[in-house]
Amino acid sequence: MGSLIYDESVILDTDDRTLMHLQAVVLGRFRREEGFVLDLLQDGQLVSVWVPQQVVLTFHYSGTRLFLLNQIWIEDMVDEVGRNGALRITPEPTMTFG
Repeated sequence: MGSLIYDESVILDTDDRTLMHLQAVVLGRFRREEGFVLDLLQDGQLVSVWVPQQVVLTFHYSGTRLFLLNQIWIEDMVDEVGRNGALRITPEPTMTFG
């Protein structure tokens, strides 16, 4: 299990694959100089966190494996911000090739 650490506090424990996709979305927002709301489920409760561009975020992986990124999944999470005003981890769609 990897962790997303927000301003020195763990706010999310998740598998490394999900964390790597979340990192891609977050860094894309930061490159565009955009802050955002991050919605997470913790212990069955919805937690919303404002993530400004200046915050210290650490993506801590439990392993060293690099995953092939699922661009559709990344786009789904980016679209989630546009639809709901908050970044939410969506279920990973099946990748199709060809």
